[in-house]
Amino acid sequence: MEQCSSECDERQFRLANINVKSAESTKTSRVTFGAIQRRRVVTDALPAELSREISSVGFATLKPCVLDSQCNQIFDAFDELLSFLATKTGINVTTKIDKALDQYITEHPSPVVDGTVSLSMLKNQLGDYAIHSHQYFHGVYDFLRERIKLPAELDQFWSLMDSALRSCDYSFRSQILRGSNHDLLPILKVWKYTPVPGRRFLIPVHFDRSALTVIVHTSNPGRECLLIGPPSCGKEAIRDIAVRWSQLNFTRPAANAFPLVFPGLHADDRFGLDATPHAVEQVEENHYSRARFSLVFFLVPFGGADVKRDYVVPETELSATS
Repeated sequence: MEQCSSECDERQFRLANINVKSAESTKTSRVTFGAIQRRRVVTDALPAELSREISSVGFATLKPCVLDSQCNQIFDAFDELLSFLATKTGINVTTKIDKALDQYITEHPSPVVDGTVSLSMLKNQLGDYAIHSHQYFHGVYDFLRERIKLPAELDQFWSLMDSALRSCDYSFRSQILRGSNHDLLPILKVWKYTPVPGRRFLIPVHFDRSALTVIVHTSNPGRECLLIGPPSCGKEAIRDIAVRWSQLNFTRPAANAFPLVFPGLHADDRFGLDATPHAVEQVEENHYSRARFSLVFFLVPFGGADVKRDYVVPETELSATS
């Protein structure tokens, strides 16, 4: 995604009907969006030069709109928030804040893709990987701070995310989309990958469930860990791609390639582009003590991010030859 795999869907939200499955309980509740109306999908063309670049190498470089220093502030604030939520005080406030989040989601058209929107999920790593992530969308910060006294750590983090999302949404839309007639909603997501010795990937080969994904900025303890596969295999099953990943002509982006955009699985019917497979490889062994961070902007369909095909295969399910 760097986007959440099937293993991280412990708390699955859907845009029109949300099934919320708590990590601490098997009880499932359903929330219906009264504010959401069905919108028709509108095919939007990308600028010709951008489409050609993506079709050639699988991604395209955009003009930056958020400073690297601002992204690093977000990474630091996210780390501080994770530490706070592990304390007794942090644990006590999460339930109240998550209830307010659910209220906001119920009352507003919100591009919720998975359970990482909730604070209660933040204390859990995703699947077999030592990953923590949080997705943020428009309006959350203003809505909650008017109703709840936010802990300083969360207030700082959401303030930074809100500012960055506004900048990304304005700048990247103007660079990527021609016109304003589209049904795509923005998400900004931050990721922390803690190295797991013995693992080949920090997150395995996958497609994103977005229409478009923009990797805004990454922070790697060594070399860049993001690997982008060729666009030529976008119609293949993700398992087939993962099995022969090491034989593919993938790209390790240079620092000056960011921010970069590539298509997700919902790009085919909107832009005529195949999804770009990608992975985040393990950090080098001499950097195992340090985490990797990334900030990712997604444009997702108004009707939700569900897809009918597999988009990730856990590393543990692949043979040793993959």
